Amino acid sequence: MEPLDINYQLKKRFGRLVDFAAHIGVSKVSLCQVVYGVRKTPKIRQAIAQALEMPVEQVFPEPPSLSA
Repeated sequence: MEPLDINYQLKKRFGRLVDFAAHIGVSKVSLCQVVYGVRKTPKIRQAIAQALEMPVEQVFPEPPSLSA
């Protein structure tokens, strides 16, 4: 999913990102860093995927490897 799609879906379900962040016990900054790909914290990724009722791999797909 694209970061804006994740953001939209979380807001649709929880109202505000700060409310979802508090619900999972992290700061809004940490949550946004994961949503926008700055950090890859597994705990936060898992919580987002569970909230969206999707597998982590679908919410945060890994880009294709450039190695041959």
